[in-house]
Amino acid sequence: MKVNIKNLHPTQLYLSEKKLQDIRMLHQSKEKHNINPISVLSLGDRLLITDGHHRAYHAMLLGQDTISAEWDKDGGDEIYALYAQVCEERKIYS
Repeated sequence: MKVNIKNLHPTQLYLSEKKLQDIRMLHQSKEKHNINPISVLSLGDRLLITDGHHRAYHAMLLGQDTISAEWDKDGGDEIYALYAQVCEERKIYS
């Protein structure tokens, strides 16, 4: 499915410059079609990123409005809700 990047909420505080460089290189390569969708979890009216913060950030830097996503079926809803709360407390909203 495609989701609007503006509707995504982070569940981690930091990004790795190394991972961002790796994603940049992957986007520039012929392997671009091998980029996995991000994983999201629905919590109320919010979509929490559970995996793929770097991919979502890179897509935003590229000016994309949407990104491929899939529902996270691994559980952990409560812990991700806490992670999202910590992000909001530190004024990290997107």
